[in-house]
Amino acid sequence: MRFIQYWREQWSGYTPLRNNMFVKLMVVFALISVLTIAVVSYSLYVYLSRAAIGTELDIQKKAIAAASSYLEQRYETVQSFMNGVYRDSRLAQDLVYYLQLPFEDYIRYRLDQSYESLLGNPRQITVTLRQTLQDMPEVRYIMLYSAERQTLHVYSQDREPVIIPTNASRSYIPDVMASQSGAASVPNVWIRRTVPQLEGQLYSFRVPINDPGTMRQIGQLMFYYDARGISAAVQSTAETIKGNILVLSPESDVIYDSSGRYYGADYPYMEAIQSIDEMGELDEPSYITRQPQSQAGFIVAGVAPVREVAQSYEGMRRTILVVSLLSMFVVVVFPSLFVLNVAKRTYQIIRFMRKAEQGNLGARLQDKHKDELGQIASSFNRMLEELSRHIEREYKAEIRQKHAELAALQARINPHFLHNTLEVIRMRAVARGVHDVGEMIYALAMLFRSFVRPEPQLTLTDELENCRLYLELFRLRYQDHLTYEINYDLRLGELPVPRMLIQPVIENYIVHGLRIGQPGNKLSILASEREGQLTIEVRDNGMGIESERLEKIVRTLELPEEEGESFGLRSVHERIRLLYGVPYGIRMESERGVGTTVWITIPAS
Repeated sequence: MRFIQYWREQWSGYTPLRNNMFVKLMVVFALISVLTIAVVSYSLYVYLSRAAIGTELDIQKKAIAAASSYLEQRYETVQSFMNGVYRDSRLAQDLVYYLQLPFEDYIRYRLDQSYESLLGNPRQITVTLRQTLQDMPEVRYIMLYSAERQTLHVYSQDREPVIIPTNASRSYIPDVMASQSGAASVPNVWIRRTVPQLEGQLYSFRVPINDPGTMRQIGQLMFYYDARGISAAVQSTAETIKGNILVLSPESDVIYDSSGRYYGADYPYMEAIQSIDEMGELDEPSYITRQPQSQAGFIVAGVAPVREVAQSYEGMRRTILVVSLLSMFVVVVFPSLFVLNVAKRTYQIIRFMRKAEQGNLGARLQDKHKDELGQIASSFNRMLEELSRHIEREYKAEIRQKHAELAALQARINPHFLHNTLEVIRMRAVARGVHDVGEMIYALAMLFRSFVRPEPQLTLTDELENCRLYLELFRLRYQDHLTYEINYDLRLGELPVPRMLIQPVIENYIVHGLRIGQPGNKLSILASEREGQLTIEVRDNGMGIESERLEKIVRTLELPEEEGESFGLRSVHERIRLLYGVPYGIRMESERGVGTTVWITIPAS
C-alpha cells in the first residue's frame, strides 16, 4: 500500500497523454528528426549508388576502350600489310598472278623469270606471307581468297600452306565471301568445314584485293587472330569488371564474349545493343555501354546486369541503413531523456503547487539547478515563505483581535451597572468634600467606557484623550508632582490608530521612570505627520535607562511577545509589525538621569 501511495504521489502532477505538452513535443521532434534523417539518408544513398554505378560503368568503359584499341591495331595491321603490298609494284603483280593463275602456271611464271630478275625481286607473295606469320605471332592464320578461281589459300603458324578449291558446286564459301560486308568477322561454318585446322575462338579482319592495273577486285585477304588477345587487353585495365564485354560484327556474330556464353552464335539482343538506351532488357535488366562503331565495322559493348552492379554498393547501403537507424535512435532517445527530465521537474513543481493549493504551505521544492525551472522553484519557495509569514502576521493579529474582543465582551458584563456604581461612588465623594477622589473616579469611569468599546481601532483624538485620562489619574495620585502635555495637529485627529497604542509606553514611564515623591516629573506627547508616516513622540524627564540596559531592551523588542520584562513595549511593537510590516514599530533613546524618548511610527492612512 505504501508503494502504491508513493507512486500516486510521484505521478499525481502528470497530465493525460492527449494533453501532455512534453509528449507532443517529443513526438513532433521525433517525427521531424526521423523524417529528416530518412530523407538525408535516402538522398545520400541515391547519390552514392549513382556514383558507384558511374564508377562501375567507367571501369567497363575503360575495358571497352582497351578492347576497341586492341582491335583497331589488329585491323590497322591488315591495312598496313595490304598497303605495303600495293606500294611494292612487283610484289603486287606477283600477288595478282598468284590469285589469277593456276598454281602450276604461277610456278611456271616464276621459273620463266631470268636469274637476274629473281635476284632483283626475291620477295614473292608466298615468302612475304610466311615472313609475316613469323613476325606476328598473334596472327594465327592468313587466308587469300581468289574470287576468279574460287580457291582459298591458307597459311598457318605450324603447317604448310594449302590451296583449297571452293567453287559453288562444293561449298557456299563464294556466296559467303560475296555477301559479307564488314571487315570484322568470325569463321563461319563453311570456312570451318573447308579448313578443319581452324581451332579455338578466332576472329578475322578482311580487306579486298584489287588488281593495281584494272582496279578490279580479284579476291580478299584475311588475318585470323586468337580471341584470347582481346581478353588480355580487357584484363590489362587491372580492375574487376561487372558484367561482360562483347565484340560483335554487324551481322550479329559474336567475335568476343568475356563470359563465353554466346561465342560462335548470333547474339540474341542485337537490337538492344544497337539502341541508344542506357538500360536494356537482356537476360535480365542491365546497363549497356557502347563504343561507337569503328571503321572495321565491329561493335564493342559492355553489358552489366543491374543485380551485379547493385552488389558493388550493397555494403554501402547496409552501412547507410545502420548509421541512419543509429542516428534516429540517438536523436530520439537522448533528447527524449532530456525532455523527460524537464517534464519530471515541471510535474514536480505542479505537484507542489497543488500541495500549496490544498493548504500545505510547508512544502518546499528541492531543485538545485540554476536554469529557468530552478529559478521558478526558488521563486515558488520564496513565495511560500513570504505567504507563510504574511498569514502568520494576519493570523496572530486576528487572534489578538479575538482576544481583545473577548476581553472587551467580558468587560462589558453589565457595563451600565458598573458605570452607575462608579457614578454613585463619585457623587458620594463629592458630597463629602473629597473632590480629588471624585475626579479620579470620573477619569476611571471614562477610561472604562472607552476600554469596553468593541472597535479594534480608534481615532488619534480618542487615543490621546484616553492617554490624558490615564495621566490625570496619576497626576491626582501624586498630588501635582507629575505634569503632562499633549500636542498634535487637529487635522490629524481623525487618523485611525490601533487601540491601546500609547498607553503601554506611558505605563512603562509611570512604573520605571517616575521619580516618586519628587516634584518636576513631566511627560509630553507630540503627534506629527511627514511623508505619509504618523510619528507619535513620548518624551519624559524621568530616571532614564543605562546604555547596556537600553541595548538589551531594544533587542528584546524583536523577540516573540510573552509575559515578563518590557512586555508592554514588545506588545505594541509586535502589533505594529503584524499590522503594518517591518518598516514600522517602536524606536527608543534614553540617557541615565536625563530621561527617555520613545517614537511610535505607523502609516498615516
